[in-house]
Amino acid sequence: METAQTFNSWLLGHVKESGLSRPKIAKSIGCSKPALDKWLSGENTPKVTHLLNLCHLLFEPSEASMYYLYASNLLGDQHVDSNTEDEDPRAAGPNGAA
Repeated sequence: METAQTFNSWLLGHVKESGLSRPKIAKSIGCSKPALDKWLSGENTPKVTHLLNLCHLLFEPSEASMYYLYASNLLGDQHVDSNTEDEDPRAAGPNGAA
């Protein structure tokens, strides 16, 4: 019997395949490294904008939308767009405005 793939295992595989460091990925998509680590461990999930940025970073432009939809499907009900733990405070402007 085949085990269903989880979002964090899917993401971890693609991060490893990309050859990019976790700090580089986090900086490129505008989140903190601890937030990315939480996504990779399955402790938390990314906001929609970070997930979309991840797909554009990790995949060819012609495939990014397809992988975004696949990842969103893996997240299912876990995906909460109001999650703020994955914000990078360095990306915020004055008074915390992005």
